[in-house]
Amino acid sequence: MKLPGRKSIDCETGHRWARAGYKDLDGIIEFIIPREASNMAVSSRLTGRARAVKKLFKQDDFFIERLGGRIVSLLMLSSDGLAVPVFSPQSSGAVPSSMLESSSHNSRKYLTIMGKASAVKRLERLYEGRSRISINYYQLTAESSLIPAAVERYLENRDGGFTAVDSILRADESDIEELFPLRKEYEIEEVLTNISNFSPSACRTRFLTTLIEQAV
Repeated sequence: MKLPGRKSIDCETGHRWARAGYKDLDGIIEFIIPREASNMAVSSRLTGRARAVKKLFKQDDFFIERLGGRIVSLLMLSSDGLAVPVFSPQSSGAVPSSMLESSSHNSRKYLTIMGKASAVKRLERLYEGRSRISINYYQLTAESSLIPAAVERYLENRDGGFTAVDSILRADESDIEELFPLRKEYEIEEVLTNISNFSPSACRTRFLTTLIEQAV
């Protein structure tokens, strides 16, 4: 195997892994959208403003596996220590260790692997020997046709009467003061394994970056 600069890794099955660039964005979006529900950590970053997405491909590492020219797997290793593996049924299911080693982000002291449980377990095999903390979440979904009625019932039960939603707008950095309390509670409730480690300033910085670079 060769380390993936711009050259791909050939596997015996015909699958080919390669480092992805901005030019691969359309193919990655086409691959990730049907799997978005369990991979928001990737899709939210790649559907932001064009300038931010181009910057993302420079600071983070994206690897794709192709079979017959089509993308069948994706791995994102971010500069802030997030690893997101996404596999399709056509994937080989194997991430070459040499590919991980070619990423400078892989040597971080702390690394968070996020995604579907089956995909996370596949990637975890390459990190055997490292201490780990595992947190499992249930993914709740609903048919899209049921969502408007479910939202209406929620609002009726919450407020004692229906409150119409006037509009849905994209948030930006000017909304941080209103949204930060929600972000804070989210990190404490869903992200941190030890809430004593919560840092308001670090949380605010991360959230500001999210508002600028991602679609919220």
